[in-house]
Amino acid sequence: MGSYPPIELPVESIPFGPVDIEIESGIKIDPSKYRVTGGLLSTYEGRHVVLYIKDHSYVRGNISNFDSAIENPNKGNKVHVAFCRTLEEMVNSNRFERYVACNRITGEFTIQGPGGQSADVALHVCKNCLSLLNYQGVRDDYHLRNKLAAKFDYKEFFKTYSSSFKHMPKGMADDDVGYSADWDEISRKLREKENYVCSDCQVNLIQHKNLCHVHHINGVKNDNSPNNLEVLCADCHRKRHGSSMYVSHKDIQTINRLRNQQALIHGGWKEALELADPAIHGELLLLEKQGYDAPEIGYDVTGNDGVVLVELEAAWPDRRECLVMDEELDHSLLPGWKVWHFGDVAQQQ
Repeated sequence: MGSYPPIELPVESIPFGPVDIEIESGIKIDPSKYRVTGGLLSTYEGRHVVLYIKDHSYVRGNISNFDSAIENPNKGNKVHVAFCRTLEEMVNSNRFERYVACNRITGEFTIQGPGGQSADVALHVCKNCLSLLNYQGVRDDYHLRNKLAAKFDYKEFFKTYSSSFKHMPKGMADDDVGYSADWDEISRKLREKENYVCSDCQVNLIQHKNLCHVHHINGVKNDNSPNNLEVLCADCHRKRHGSSMYVSHKDIQTINRLRNQQALIHGGWKEALELADPAIHGELLLLEKQGYDAPEIGYDVTGNDGVVLVELEAAWPDRRECLVMDEELDHSLLPGWKVWHFGDVAQQQ
């Protein structure tokens, strides 16, 4: 993997406490503690969790649900990543408390069978959850939905929606080890030499130096040869890692605002999806299908004095419509606008 100066990480530290450790294997939590953000499940100070039924002791004939799940994980209880219609039905039938919360990212979940026996099984994810979020555009692609459900990448899923949560699952942070002792100095000099301009999207970060990174092309962190290093903005650096590197939503907003100011955004759906926060991709794909033109990414609404009142994730100024992730947005700042909050589009389709 590539790297960036540890002293200039553009993210807040993510503290892991007893709660993180406790929910790694699945624990029961009071349903009143759950919070749903844009359809996504979170609980306890914004931690992103999944829900599943740990108890697989039900026996039909001579075969227990536990044995069936071990033989074929698809026969086990499904894992929920969003508050889908299945969970709503479980709430309405007073069966919701069968679920436990878990923040594992390995793809295997501990289940229990008759007599207290237990095993870790790669349970399948719920297809209704994937459809609700339109994750990777699966809503109208039956085959893709089945494929994702069978081989679901939880780590990639958590990374996609990372900017929507204050805390991420334990084990998400990559250990930044292997840098040479003089890495900070090498990184600083190279960024200065390139005037803090991203070699990919060309955004100038001279006023936001902490968002300017240096990437190791071959992934070897102590290989600082000139042809192995490139200067990138935090967003382009994230994309080099397949979106596996965490960049806060605020920093993505800042970079997109600078791209707009520097006339680096030219329009079109392909570019909009490349620049937008991955957390809203599912909803943008739905709006594209409805016939919407590509939105302006990182659109600023200003007052009469030119001061920026609010930054919008995606906006259609001619239609006076926008998509935002800020749940506490003051709508009085957008008179006459139709405001889609994170999760609204996917849930209303």
